Amino acid sequence: MDILAYDYVLQGLIDFNQKADKNYGNVVVSLPPSDPTFPLTVFAEIRNTANPLYNATHEKVASVGYRADIFAKTKGKVDKQTIAREIAVIVDEYLTNIGLTRISFNLEELVNDASIVRIILTYSGN
Repeated sequence: MDILAYDYVLQGLIDFNQKADKNYGNVVVSLPPSDPTFPLTVFAEIRNTANPLYNATHEKVASVGYRADIFAKTKGKVDKQTIAREIAVIVDEYLTNIGLTRISFNLEELVNDASIVRIILTYSGN
């Protein structure tokens, strides 16, 4: 189990997001801020355990899981779902390129007036 893996993946996602053309000002963080601006991606490690199938004396492999929560509001003429989906493409491109597999993609409306959309992406890998 590599405790530092999350830090490397998070920093790589932050860098990749900043270089992306259509990120709409998206900020990638590890913890949600108390006064968020949108769009916002909260990236969290949800699993990091030793994988018993690959647990040998000299080499151990971790089974990891990550979740990216993407929050977006409408900006000008670009609707919130378009923004969230385009950011999801950026996040997905980076995480799949480093060898993770997307497990789920869920979209939901938040807040009573549905002013915020949320996409939840989960990933798994060894």
